[in-house]
Amino acid sequence: MNRRRKSGKARRAPGASNTGASPIAASVARIVQMTSDAECSVADLGEVIAIDPVFGLRVLSLANSSAFSLRRRMSDVRQAVSVLGLRSVRNLALGLLVSDMAPQTDHGEKLLEQSIRRGTACRLIGEHLGVKELDEYFTAGLLLDVGLLTLARTDASLAAELSAMTSASRAVREKARGLAPHAEVSATMARECSLPEATIAAIEAHHDPEAGESPLEQAAWLAERVAALFDSALVGRDHQILIESAASIGITAEALDDVLERTPVDVAETASGFQRTLPPQQTIDALAENAYDQLVELNREYETIVHELEQALAVKSRLEADLRLANQRLEGLASTDELTGLPNRRALQESLDYQLTVTERSGRPLSLVMIDVDHFKSFNDTMGHAAGDAVLRVLGALLADLVRGGDLPARYGGEEFTVMLPDTDRDGAVVAAERIRCRLEETRVTEDVPRPCQVTASFGVATTTGGESSESLFQRADAALYDAKREGRNRVCVAAEKTADAEAEVSAA
Repeated sequence: MNRRRKSGKARRAPGASNTGASPIAASVARIVQMTSDAECSVADLGEVIAIDPVFGLRVLSLANSSAFSLRRRMSDVRQAVSVLGLRSVRNLALGLLVSDMAPQTDHGEKLLEQSIRRGTACRLIGEHLGVKELDEYFTAGLLLDVGLLTLARTDASLAAELSAMTSASRAVREKARGLAPHAEVSATMARECSLPEATIAAIEAHHDPEAGESPLEQAAWLAERVAALFDSALVGRDHQILIESAASIGITAEALDDVLERTPVDVAETASGFQRTLPPQQTIDALAENAYDQLVELNREYETIVHELEQALAVKSRLEADLRLANQRLEGLASTDELTGLPNRRALQESLDYQLTVTERSGRPLSLVMIDVDHFKSFNDTMGHAAGDAVLRVLGALLADLVRGGDLPARYGGEEFTVMLPDTDRDGAVVAAERIRCRLEETRVTEDVPRPCQVTASFGVATTTGGESSESLFQRADAALYDAKREGRNRVCVAAEKTADAEAEVSAA
């Protein structure tokens, strides 16, 4: 009895675009969806495949190939699906998808050849390991390099170039190009197709230094090395390494020879099942005779990789230098006042905190001068903000010119400035402040103002020899500054000495 088919959208097959999948991809998506449904029957699946005669013929062609090893040749799609079963039909559909992903170009044929070779080798190795579900092994091997087929959709030349490289060289090249490792891409596709975790694990680990524990992981791992031997420039040496690799998973040298002998024949037959024509398949012995040409290609490959790595290192070095410069600029922006070019309040606070610790240890005096431009608001109100900015720039330049090398002038905020004077007692700070005050009084602001103008400022001086916080020192200097304002401006006033009570009040505040 036929079950009612569930309606719904077919799953988008991996590799199919969002804007119109190929007919094969759409059919594969439908099959993958149906075989993932516990209620799907073989009869349902046969009906769906039979609806599309072209796809059905391709299913029959591949089902009758060596990849699925049916005991008798099938001529009816429904019969083939019934004999194969749901899992094998899903694997068959994925095989057709892989074939469909390979472009109809020389590069595409090479990629497809290598995928079929890995699938064939994995199936033959599974046969020698004594497993029964050989189509699962063929599918796992076929998907090992499907990440490169995905890449071929956007850059067929690069994908073919990568496929021709040794495993180690390919990994380096992928990293140098910023590409995701093809094993990860292949495993992702297998996961999207709801393949068993054992198959996904085998795909992910096929480039690992050692084989995994499960028979499928071991077969896929060795299949990668068998397929690589057919592209090797050092067939004799790599054959011996392959024998040792095979022995590590229990495959004898005789069994390996059987795999190597049957692989070219089965690859050609399976390609025919995919309805694709590949170049004549060469045996290992024939490849060994062409070793010289392959050695030349291998040397070119290494030269290309070295060149690309040198370029990548040069880019990395340049980016690091740019990053250091950018960080320096950011650091400067974070600690510099944009208008005057002086250190800003943040930079002042950091330096003052440090100097206070030095003063605490040494007992040497530290003075802080607070400066406020007199009648600054009138500059903005009568001549505009541009004139106010010009006044601030003039005062900033004057401070930078008059202080000593170890002193730190800063813009505190608005029209307020400060000068930190390490190793300077009260009298020395007053002298420094008077020098600045007199020079400012003699200066005329002429740029960015409608008419030349005179500028004066009021000054407050506070001195400490340790045991005082930065907040307390600021408050005392600020109090002295306002004394200067109250006493008529354009003068220097000195803060009262710090007392324990005053410091306690600051701490409480």
